[in-house]
Formats: sequence, C-alpha cells, structure tokens
Amino acid sequence: MLVVELIALAALLALSALFSGSETALFSLTGAQRARIRARSAADDARIASCLANSAALLSTLLVGNTFVNFSAATLGYLVLSDCIPHGGGALAVPVMTILLLAFGEITPKRLALRYGEPAAPVCARVMLLLMAALKPLTVLFQFSSRAYAKALTRERRALSDAEFVSVLETAAESGEFALEDEKMVEGVLRLSELHANDEMTPRVDIEGYDSDLPPEALAATLAAARHHYLPVYNRTPDAIEGVYDARTGRRLAALFVPEQATLDDLLMTFRKSRLPLAIVTDEFGGTAGLITLTDIMELIVGPDVLGHRDVEPLIRRESERVWTIDADASLDEINRTIGLELAAEDADRLAGWIAAQVERIPHVGQVIEAQGCRLTILKRRKHRVETAKLEVLEFPKPDTDAELIAETDEAVEKTREDME
Repeated sequence: MLVVELIALAALLALSALFSGSETALFSLTGAQRARIRARSAADDARIASCLANSAALLSTLLVGNTFVNFSAATLGYLVLSDCIPHGGGALAVPVMTILLLAFGEITPKRLALRYGEPAAPVCARVMLLLMAALKPLTVLFQFSSRAYAKALTRERRALSDAEFVSVLETAAESGEFALEDEKMVEGVLRLSELHANDEMTPRVDIEGYDSDLPPEALAATLAAARHHYLPVYNRTPDAIEGVYDARTGRRLAALFVPEQATLDDLLMTFRKSRLPLAIVTDEFGGTAGLITLTDIMELIVGPDVLGHRDVEPLIRRESERVWTIDADASLDEINRTIGLELAAEDADRLAGWIAAQVERIPHVGQVIEAQGCRLTILKRRKHRVETAKLEVLEFPKPDTDAELIAETDEAVEKTREDME
C-alpha cells in the first residue's frame, strides 16, 4: 500500500511540474522560436497558436489543474508521512510537502521550461488542448466568476490630464523619441480646449466688411481694396450681420454665429459640420464682438509657416530676457502662459483691455504703466486704440508653496540620480 501511495505522490508531483512548466514554456516563446517551430511543423505551431489565442481558457485550465494536483499531493503526502511516522508524521507533512512542491512542482520545471521551451512547447500544447477540452465546464464557471469579481474590484483607469500629457510629450521630445514639430502640434491640439473664441478672434474694430445697401460703385471699390477673402455683409451696423461674401467665388455664404466663450475644440467641430470657413463671435448682448476663421484655429495647431503665412507677425515677440513686444490684441491668457505673469483685469481678455483698466483713459504713445510686476510702454496707437506695447518684467510672480516643494523635490531627485550615475 505504501508503495502505491509513493508512486501516486510521484505522479502528482510530475503533473504539478507539467502544469507549471507548460505555463512558462508556452507564454515565454519568442517570435524567433515560433518561427523555427513553424518551419519544422506547421501543425505544432497551429496547436501553440490555438492555446495562446485562448489564453484565458488556458490559464484557467492551468490554475484548476495545478490547484487540484497540489491539493491532492499535499493530502497524500500527509497520509504517507502519518503511516511512516505514527508520532509526529502529520506535523512534518506541511514543511516537507511545501519543499517538494516548490522544488519539483514549481521552481525546477519553470527553469527547465525557460531553458528548453522551444522543444517542450509543442508537447505542452498537445496536452493542454486535451485538458482544456476535458476541463471546459469547470474553467468556464471559474472564468465567469472571476470576471464578475474583477469587474467589481477594478478601479476605473484615470486618464492623463492635459498637463501630464504635455509633460510626457516634452520628455519624449527631449529624449529624441518624438519630433519637436509633432510635439508642438499635439500641444496645440490640447490647448484648443483651454482657449475660447474671444482669445483668437479678430476684434470688431478690425473687421473688414461692407453694408448690404452700399452702391455698386462703392461696393466695387471696397472689394478691390479688401485684404481678406471673406467679408461680413451687414445691414447698416456690424451688429446686424446678414452673411459672408466670398471674394474668390463671388458667392454670399450663410453667417455662422458663436458665443465668445465657445472653446476652440468645439468651434473646430462646428466648422466641420457647417462647412463654413468663418464665424461671427457675439458678445453677451448679442452684438458682434469679432470674427474667427478656421485658419485662425489651424495656425494654433500647425503654425503659420505650415499654412504659408510666414509674413504674419507673432503677437508676442521676445526682445531680451525680460523685455517683450506685444500686440494689444494678444490675449492675457497667452501672455501669462508665454511670459509667466499673472496679468488680470476685470472684464478684460486682451492686453488692450488690461491697459484701459490700468489708466482708465486712452493712453498716448510713450506713456509708461507700472502694474502687477511689469512696466509697459505704449509704442503705437491708431486713432483711439493701442496697437503695440513694450512689456518689461520687473518681478515674476512667486510660485505657490506646493509648486516650490515639487520643484525642490524634482531637483533633489535629479541631483541624487546624477550622483548615483
């Protein structure tokens, strides 16, 4: 009887080794090993492919089989040791069987499978396909229950924020894995959700258009002098726009109206659906605040050079470390983001509005304004409107305590990494 039990125990240990080794042999196969197996026998490769294509069923079969075999081996080992050593044999069963199962049922077969996985995989695939068919009722039940538990326990994956995504892009670009042009383009796309129509629109005072009641002679002169392809057509006042004239085709297009706070990503989709190239931006009272074109949005993504607008002057130009020349149409958000300031004024979205809020009158050329950590000098004015100003940073805003702590931590980590290298 003891001999039979020992033979059965050895068989169970061999089965445990089979399950452990099969898992390693099949899942550790490389592409090159698969190619060599395919060259020797297409049938063997097909069996391996069938196992790996049903990886969930394969894993369930391996786990069910291994658990059953290990439990049976541990029970039989307890009986064998109890018979051999009547006093204290049961207490030795746990450490002895643990060592046997780890040594001969887990560690050794896995190491051998890693070393001889290529010749062992076809044999393991044959056995596993038979066992997968035999144990299918059990494995289907366990897969169903495990799927329910996994769904209940799995947390929803948090998507990267735009800031985190940009940080990843910058790291990839610095390491040479991502082209700088591609990085700028993706950053431009991400910024569309942060910018609004009033950030990039052409202000009302700069809109070129014409009155629908204009006499033919005056209309012809207006069209000949126009600098843009699309001209809004209004009835007496720009607040009553009736349509948009396409100078290239001579057709009048429908007018598309969007609110000032419409985000540029939503506006891009609106342009796509309407197939119109231009939108009239309306203020809170329904009047015309400005206009924005599809080209304005595309320039944010790909840049003016790609669109052939190389002669377009940037709104913000750096002259030195602390001095910038800025167009009064530049948005405060863009200025703050580019220079690192915190300019703000009530009811002001652009630099022109910020200037008006500081002096409360129309400033003259050469006038100097000092506020919010900067000195601003008016460079150019047209009629009653500031066009260009020079901004000199006197003091950059102090970062938040949390930001300082993060920066200091990053510096410490970087220094430690350099020291270790």
